[in-house]
Amino acid sequence: MVNKKSMPEILEDIKNHYMEMRNIVFKQLEILETCLSGKSFSRELLAELEANEKKLDDFEVSLDHEIINTMALHQPTATDLRFLITILRMTNRLERVGDLILNIVHCLERPGKALPDKYLEIASTMLVIARNMVTKALESFDNKDKDCAIWTIKNDEVVDDLFHKSVKNAVNKLNVDNEVKEMIGELLNMNNVVSAIERIADHATNMAEASVYYLKGIDLRHDHEAGSKEI
Repeated sequence: MVNKKSMPEILEDIKNHYMEMRNIVFKQLEILETCLSGKSFSRELLAELEANEKKLDDFEVSLDHEIINTMALHQPTATDLRFLITILRMTNRLERVGDLILNIVHCLERPGKALPDKYLEIASTMLVIARNMVTKALESFDNKDKDCAIWTIKNDEVVDDLFHKSVKNAVNKLNVDNEVKEMIGELLNMNNVVSAIERIADHATNMAEASVYYLKGIDLRHDHEAGSKEI
């Protein structure tokens, strides 16, 4: 059945779905802050996080389809096309933020792997800055405010600096000799390298999924069983 809505109505629907998705990410960040502060960490919170993550996955896929169909069937103007592409990129990044939030929480809940109190404070500080960055980045789009976007880009260096300082301070406080400290530094550098390689592999997977969608019209995102089936 052909969608008989006008272009402004279609764009408003897409924007509303995007707003629902961003609000879920804000909620996830709020829950993560609660976990890092040590105020609460329960099975109920974890269940809420995982349910919200499923919603984020569904929103990303459904918004992709809405946007692609709009581009294909309604011939949007250049301005509308830029809006649609921006929403597409925003939802992609929001879903990835959701993934990272859940990964952090799973690390915190793992037996014997919880961060010591002295590191929780550092992590909480970094999260507050990162959350503000997410908020400002989204506000820059919602309110057409370039300054918010510039603020976010500049503050990325602040988070990077906090990360490197926290790692260096943690190593320096260890009651070990310089040779062991040097070895720890090398291991941390190695971790940075393999983490970067792992992210490259993730992006390769994303590109392969996009290729399958282009060639076969099959959406493999978040469907971990489909990857093992014959396409």
